[in-house]
Order: sequence, then C-alpha cells, then structure tokens
Amino acid sequence: MSSDNSTRSTTGCSTTESESVALELQQLSDFDSDNKSHSTIGTSINIDSQDSCKESRRIKKIKKKKRFPKKKLSFKDQFLALTLKNWYLQKRSKKTNSIIYIFTIEFIVYVFCIGLIVHHYLEETIPENKNPESYESDILANPTFPYVDTPSGSSDKFEGALSAMTQNLTFYFRRDSNPENQFSPILTQYDTKESLDAEFFESYEKKSNPIDGGIYFEHLNLSPDSPKVEYSVYFNSTDTTSQLIQLYKQSQLEGSTMYMPTFVNAANGNIFKKLWEDDSSKSGDAVDITIGLKDFPDIKRKESLDIMSIELPFSFSFILHMLLPVFMVSVVYEKENLLINLMTMMGLKRNIYWLVNLLFDWALYLSQLTVFYIFVAALRFRFITQNNFGTHFILFILWGNTLIAMAFFLTYFFKKVKSTYIIGIFLVVLLTFVLPTYYWAIDASGSTPYSTIFILKCIPSIAFVQALMAISDASAIGQPGMKLADLSLDIENPGSSYLFLVVQSIILYLLAIYLYGGFDTWLNKSKNFIKKKLLKKKNLSQSNKFTQEEVVDEIPQDVLDETERVKKCDDEIRILGLGKTYPGKDGNPPNHALKGLNLGIPKGQIFALLGPNGAGKTTTMSILSGLIPQTFGKAKLGSISLNKENMDEIHQIISICTQEDCLWASQSGWETLEFFARLHGYKGEELKKRVTQTLHDLDLYEDRKKLISEYSGGMKRRISLGISFIVDSKIVFLDEPTTGMDPSSKRKVWNIIQQKKADRAIILTTHSMEEADALADRIGILENGKLRAIGVGEELKKRFGKGYKFSMHTNNPKNDKRAHKYFMKKYPNAKLLNSLACTRNYEIPKGDLLLSTVFNQFESHKDKLGILDWGISHTTLEEVFLRITSENTNAHL
Repeated sequence: MSSDNSTRSTTGCSTTESESVALELQQLSDFDSDNKSHSTIGTSINIDSQDSCKESRRIKKIKKKKRFPKKKLSFKDQFLALTLKNWYLQKRSKKTNSIIYIFTIEFIVYVFCIGLIVHHYLEETIPENKNPESYESDILANPTFPYVDTPSGSSDKFEGALSAMTQNLTFYFRRDSNPENQFSPILTQYDTKESLDAEFFESYEKKSNPIDGGIYFEHLNLSPDSPKVEYSVYFNSTDTTSQLIQLYKQSQLEGSTMYMPTFVNAANGNIFKKLWEDDSSKSGDAVDITIGLKDFPDIKRKESLDIMSIELPFSFSFILHMLLPVFMVSVVYEKENLLINLMTMMGLKRNIYWLVNLLFDWALYLSQLTVFYIFVAALRFRFITQNNFGTHFILFILWGNTLIAMAFFLTYFFKKVKSTYIIGIFLVVLLTFVLPTYYWAIDASGSTPYSTIFILKCIPSIAFVQALMAISDASAIGQPGMKLADLSLDIENPGSSYLFLVVQSIILYLLAIYLYGGFDTWLNKSKNFIKKKLLKKKNLSQSNKFTQEEVVDEIPQDVLDETERVKKCDDEIRILGLGKTYPGKDGNPPNHALKGLNLGIPKGQIFALLGPNGAGKTTTMSILSGLIPQTFGKAKLGSISLNKENMDEIHQIISICTQEDCLWASQSGWETLEFFARLHGYKGEELKKRVTQTLHDLDLYEDRKKLISEYSGGMKRRISLGISFIVDSKIVFLDEPTTGMDPSSKRKVWNIIQQKKADRAIILTTHSMEEADALADRIGILENGKLRAIGVGEELKKRFGKGYKFSMHTNNPKNDKRAHKYFMKKYPNAKLLNSLACTRNYEIPKGDLLLSTVFNQFESHKDKLGILDWGISHTTLEEVFLRITSENTNAHL
C-alpha cells in the first residue's frame, strides 16, 4: 500500500482496529493535520448544544482585545476612498478623455472652416453709395394679378375708378419694362373674395396658371366729399417659384428693389392720380405721379450668407452631448460587474457613491466646457464675442446639470456596457440632430401653436437647442447680440428654456433616486405596485402560511436540535425561521426559495452551507448581506437585527467574497485592497501595513502594481478573498472562494481562510466537497429551501454512510477479473459501485470489515493478482451529500 492513491484514500479510516493499520492509513499532509485539529475544535463546540452555548459565552468573555470598533463609518473616510478610487480610474482613462477633448477641438475647427468656405464663395462686395438714386421696380415677365370687386353700393364712381386704376397700373408696369416687349400685368377681376380664394387654391393644386399676387378692394370711394380707399395686397410666401416672391426677396438686376413695396406704391400712386383728376378745382389739369424707393446711404462693405448662425446651435449641442454615453458607462460598468452591490455590502453608503460620481461627472464636463470656450473664443465666434457672457455661460452650466441627471436616470435601464455605448451614441444623434431639426422646421413656419412648442421643450435637448438658436440668431450678422436683460419667460425666449432645464434636472434626479431605491422607506409600496413585482397582501400572507406549515413536516432530529440550540445561544449569527417567497409570474405559483431556516454560527467557526443549485444558498447569503429582504423570519448579525433600517450598521460588520470576481480591470491589486480598507477608516501607516500584509498573505505582493486585467483567474480570486479579510469584519461570507483555482492555489487560499477565522463567524458556500471537508467546522446541507442535515463532517459521514469504500486498480483486464473474483469471495456482501479501465470501486457494509485483515489479505496477494494500487476509506462527504439530496428529491416526486 505504498502508492500515493492508497495513502490519500485512507485518511478517513478508523484508528481503533489496529495500530499498524492506523499508522499506515494516517499519513496526512501538514495542511490536513492542521485541518484535523481545527475540525476537532469544531466538534467539541457543537456536538452538544448546551456545551456549545457555554463555550460560546466563555469565548466571548475571554476576548479582552476589541478588534471591531463600534463607531460608525466616517463620511469623510468613505468620500475620500471613493474619490481616490475614481481618480485612479480617470488617470487610466486618459485615452477616452483625450478623444473627447480632441474631438471637441476638431469639431469646432470643422464648423469654423465650413463657415469660412461658405463665406468665401458667397461673399459679395457692396460699393459705397452716399447718395442713392430713387428707382422703381423691375419686372421680369408678365405677372398675373387678380383683383376683387368691392361690395355693391360702395361708390357710384367705382367702375370708372377701377377702370382708371387698372389702366394706370398697366401703364406703370409697361413703362418700367422693356418697351419693345411691352410686358404688362394680366389683371383679372373676381366678384367675391371667396371666388378669389378658390382661384388661389386651384392654382396651387393644379400647378398651372401661376398667380403672382392679387388685390382685394374692401372699400373704394373716390368722392371728394368722403373719400375712402381700403385694399389688401396678396402675395404667396410659400411659392418660391413665383415671380412675385423672387422679386420680393431680391432681384438680381442692378438697382432693383423689393417688389411688394413697389407694387403697393403703384396702387397708391394711381389712387392719388384718380383723386386729383376727379377734383373739380383741378379739372383738366394733367398729373403724372411717380413714387420711387430710395435706400439709405451706404458704405463699402462685404456681405455673405451667415451660415454660422444656422449651424452653430446644432454643432454646439452635439459637442456638449458627447459626454452622455461616457457618464452612463461609468455607472453601468459597476452595475454589470456587481461592484455597486459589493461596495454597498462592504459598508459604502449609496448617497456617497452618487455624490462622488456627480462631482467627477461635473469635473469632466467643466474640463470639456473649458476647452470648448478656449477654442470658440480664439476663433472669434460671434456667438461668444457678440453676446453677453452670462447668457451662454448660464445656459451651458444648466445644461451640464441636466445632462448628468439624464445620464443617472438612463443608467437604471441598462445592464451591459456594450449596449450602453451603442444606444448612448444613437441617443446623441437623435437628440442633437433629428429632434432639433424637426423643431427648427416647425418653428420656422411661424404658425406652430405655443402648446406644441411647450410639449417639445419638455425634452431637455430641445429646450437646450431652442436656447442656442435664440442666442445664435441674436448674434447673427447685423444683430446687436443678447444681454441678460433680454431674457424673459416667454415660450420663444431662451429664458424659458433656462427654466425648463432647471425643472427637468430636478425631475430627472428625483426619478433616478426613486428608481435606485432612495425613497424606499416611504415609496416602497408604490414602487412595487408600479413594477408589479409583489403579490397582493392577501395572497402573500397565504403563501407565507403555507410555507411555514410545510417546514414543520419531516424535520430531522439534528435540525430540531440546532433550532433549540439557536433559541438559547448568543452566536454571532442567529437565524430564526428565515424564509423567502418570490411571487409567481405569468400564472406560475410562488417560489418558496427558503422555508424557515434555523441556524447559529459562533465566532471562530467556519460553517459550510452546501446544497444543489436552487437549494436556497444564494438566497440565504443575499438576505443576510442585505441585497434582498426576507419574506418572514428573523436574524441577528452580531447584536443587530436584520431589517432595512439597520442595513447601514450591518454593512459595517460584514464582508464578502463574491462568487464572481467583482473587480475594476483598470485598477492594480494594491489600489483595490487600499480602497476597501479606506472605506473602513484605515489610513496612514496602518493602512499601508494592512494592505502590505494582506498581499503577502495572498502571495501577491510582487504583483501588487499589476492591473487586475493582467491577473490570472486564480490571482483574481485571491484578491476577491483579500477584500473580505482586509477589514476586521465580525462576519464573513465566502461564496465559492476557490472557483477556477488550480490545486496549489486552493491550498494557499484554504490556509489563509483558516488563519483568518479567529474572532470571525464565516459562512462558506461551495460545490467542492473536498473544500467543505477541509475547511468547515460544521456543515449544513440545504435542499429545496430546507435544512436537511447539520453537523461536523465526520459525524455526517458516520451517520449517513453505509460502510467503507474500497478501490482497486490492476495491471490488465485478465488480472482485473481475477482480483474481482478474489474480492467478492472475501466480501460477498460488498456492492460493486463502478468499473472502468481495470479500476473497480466497492461498498463494503460496516460489519463485514476488519481493517487489520484487509491489509494482510491484499498486501499478500498484491503481486499474484496484479494489483497496482488499492485503498480503503470511510464514506466521503460527496456521497453523503448525494444521498441526502437524492432521498429528499425522490420524496418530492
């Protein structure tokens, strides 16, 4: 029995049968020997409940050194710890931050260059003209002007006057046209205004017989006794192809003027002429009335299209929206990697977390705004130079506050960094180009109701762009700029946008606080109702009653003993009837994840909580660490009752090693441990000493400056374990601490856990029976939300084991059969468990085996039967686990 396998497999044999066999079977490693002694201590504490209570009280009395300070965690310490952590992360985000600054500069320069190019190609030099000539209109073609008869009875002289006016108008237009072509207006008379309107609509719909303008004579009385003339001139502001609107805007002919004033003047001139001719005192006197238009004197200057005032609102809005996905990602990263939950469980208060994030977001925004101002001012944008500084600076500050609030609110709806980036960029484009362009289009029509504008400005980005448009228009070429005194609360004034942004930022902050549970103490019921995550009280109380009644049935004696012990003892962790019911969804019944758990764990003890997936292990850990509330039952951690009001105090005395590695990839190992130590108030030399010692314990001191992203999986697990032990927590939760580790790393971690368990109550969850056997002083097995067995590992093996396990390996198939026949002849009641590749495993009933005879029987026939290796052991913990869980599973089928 010299092989390694035999030596390893015999660690569980009894030592009472034969001294020689005991010496052979108990060749343990140093770690196993140490663990054996720890296991013995655990046994003496827990076999008898009364003795356990006395021992627990005795241990508490002799603890003279107070390792755990009772003072509350300092706001200053936590604020400083989180600030330094974010500073380290920002230093390693230089690439991202640099891209933002570079893009800001490039986009400003791009906008400036576009403005220069447009200005260069459309620039026109206007010569000096100190004495402008009076001139009349230029006609490009035969314009069409329908006119409407006045209501009947307006004047006896109406027909003559109207005829004279039309003749004079025709003459007027003909005179200023090319005499050879004889361009004349086409004047068409309509009887009513309605018929004229119908003609306008028909002309628009059919796109034929275009009409360039019209006259509506409301009153035409040229009698000298009571002369009265009322008329209106029609023009089409939406038809840019008509001759009238082309001339109204500006003719390309030199010396031209706007056509509409000229046309009105022509009508006025004819009326004056008619009044003169009808005057009896001047009868027979000819008169030629010419009304011309004359510009103001002008200096020599250059003019061009002011493209900057059009594009600046959209460009500036885009630049100052760029940080939206950056703000969102910083929070979503910590959500995705469960870092927010970890920091909370390690004692960080949520209000400090959001405050520090708010300040860092402000710092990033202000740094971008500073770069923005420097380059916009250096390039002499009229938006900056022409307007009062306060008008745009106040706007940008209000927008920064709203942008951060919007980012905090939106992070609640994202769980992955990748999707946050993609959707964040999409939102930037939507909010800076698509929606503002729509707003600009409907606002330019001039007919948009104020109610529509109000609704659109309820979108923060629209309110921001509207203010940018107003300020930009005020600084366009020829405009004096905007002053603070010009601001008002009128819906189209930028002052109203300032008010919108203030209100919107407050609403968004309140929504973010609400969604992240900041108002749970008095809004919890409404929040749960909105989210539809809880059942009605009646159904929930029925579910609780059903669960507690179910717990009473078939409770094992060891579980009953533990229940009575917990009621009398003062363990560090006391759990009494703890239960959790998740409400049913989509017609499914409620899920009773935990059904009245009773458990106590004193200081200095490691308790392994085992169970299959869905047994309730994670639920138990989540309740005790404050991630989710219990449905019923009570628990005490230290002297603190488990409830929402006490979670801040509980988080000061617990620490956790999570199943997943909740770490910042861009932090070093030293910085990670330093952060969590600072959270609990360690500073100066004490902080340095503690972090150094922890890194030495983890065998990571030489790698302390490496980033977490450069660590292997095993190194990350050790850092996660170090987080749970860097502070002197009374209670430690270890959730599968050695997942993914190689055997050597596991042994190192096991040693660390054993060294750190003094003065701590530790709950360990694991799927490794070897780990539970090596570390746990006591073991509890959960199945279907109930505690099925509890006790020391060796005790559970004896209680649930059916005998011994015998393993045998031969050198070839022929000897395998011979050895099997020999074994079954010696132990006919044995059961063959499995056989594979000349290796067989048997189960031998306890009464059929004498260890001394086994040794002699198989050592003496080892060479003859071709046996390469053999070993015998007690029932393993894994077999006990499978037997308990399978029996209870079959009982439910």
